[in-house]
Formats: sequence, structure tokens, C-alpha cells
Amino acid sequence: VEAAGLRASLPVTVEAAGFAFARTGGALAPGQSDTLRVLVPSQGNRFITTGLTWASSDPAVLSVSADGVARGVAPGRAEAIVRGYVQEGRLVVQVHPRVESLVAEPATTEGHLLVPLHGVRRLSVTAEAADGTPIPGALVRWSVQDTAVARYDPATGLLRGDAAGFTVASALVHGFAPI
Repeated sequence: VEAAGLRASLPVTVEAAGFAFARTGGALAPGQSDTLRVLVPSQGNRFITTGLTWASSDPAVLSVSADGVARGVAPGRAEAIVRGYVQEGRLVVQVHPRVESLVAEPATTEGHLLVPLHGVRRLSVTAEAADGTPIPGALVRWSVQDTAVARYDPATGLLRGDAAGFTVASALVHGFAPI
């Protein structure tokens, strides 16, 4: 007991909050770029945009700009490296060969794909290199021209027929025209 009152003391340690990449890995084609993002999980996944420096483990495969934009240079595997706040993070990025062709499934023999009203059809596209080998890391994005007629679910790969009519479903891979 002190003359002025009671006192309670607690030892306190202040630590830097750990950061993490917003994704666990990535794939790019040569010439394709993507902005890398870093967040703080212990702070509600708050994004960090300042106080970071960026580098690449192999600039011949992957370049990373000062503001975290990763760009595929040549096929291979490299790490995007971020440093800041007394920490370092690394993200593996696979730079896949350039996509030269797309193969859509199911193949259409009559020029269009029939989808039953309120039914579904599975869609898939395989990206291929010049030698015909599949490129599993190529990012394919689907779009549907008239979503009142049909909707595509990227989680399941299913195209659902919602109303009678005609629309176009397109697959797009960076650096290659839609099919």
C-alpha cells in the first residue's frame, strides 16, 4: 500500500502485428500483371499500403514494382518478396507458358450449346501452350452476355438456363481472345 493509494502493475509487451498476403499463391502469363496485396489478420484483415518494400527472388521470371505490381517475365517459378514492419513475406508465383489455344468442353457440333430451361451444363476450357500441352495455372474467366437467359457459377463450373432465349458464354484467358 502506498501513501497515495493502491497500485496494480502489469507487464506489457508490444509486438508488431503479423502481416500476410491476401492470397496463398499466384499464376501469371508472360506480360500479365497483378497487384499483390498485404493485410493484417489480427486487425480485421486491414490492408497495408505503406511502409513496404517489394522484390522478386528471380527477376528473369517475375518482376515486382515498388508498389507491389507483379509481372510475369518468362515461364518459371519465383517468389514475390515483401518487407516491412520488421517482417518479411514470400508469395510463390508460377509464370506459365504463353497460352496459344483454348479448348472448350463440351464441344458443340451444331454451332451452339443447348442448355435445358432450369437445367445446367458444365463448361470448361483448357488453355494450351504452343506444343499442345495443357497449362493448368492459366486463369480463365467466364462471362455471359445476357444473364437473364443464363448464369455461370465459377465455383461449380455450371451454366444454368434461367429463361428461354439466346446468349453467349465466353471464356477469356489473358493474352488470348475470348471464345
